[in-house]
Amino acid sequence: MRNNRTKYDKNHLHHKPKFLVLLNKTRISPLENYQLIDKYNTAGPRYTSYPTVPDWDLEQFSPEKYLNGIRNTDKSISLYIHLPYCESLCTFCACHKHITKNHGVEESYIEALLREWELYNKVIGAKIKISEIHLGGGTPSFFKPENLKILIEGILDGTEVN
Repeated sequence: MRNNRTKYDKNHLHHKPKFLVLLNKTRISPLENYQLIDKYNTAGPRYTSYPTVPDWDLEQFSPEKYLNGIRNTDKSISLYIHLPYCESLCTFCACHKHITKNHGVEESYIEALLREWELYNKVIGAKIKISEIHLGGGTPSFFKPENLKILIEGILDGTEVN
């Protein structure tokens, strides 16, 4: 065993399906599936706080260092957009969320996100390069497709996509 994680092998399968079919129609055996699970079953920072906990350093933090850090980079960024609304609560959820069936909150929330994005653009002063966009929450599917389109188009307007 590694890192207190279970090692899987074909002798420990309680049920033995012949194959799992992935979205791209590749067939993998149960053993290969468990090997993939084992490979990617690693700890990582939770995305529910930003900056992520490993980057917290209150003794070294200052607004000037933060602004210099985001201004002085030629790297692309991964962007996480928190969409905190859900119609019902999942019992396992530890995310910051608002439970509501009132979809009237969508437009004002997206407007606020896009105003915040404009502030980042002004502070950075150069064309932002985006390599990834992650939507989380909450439940991103709470939002109507047309509102998500407005959000994504607003974020991508004037940026470079890698």
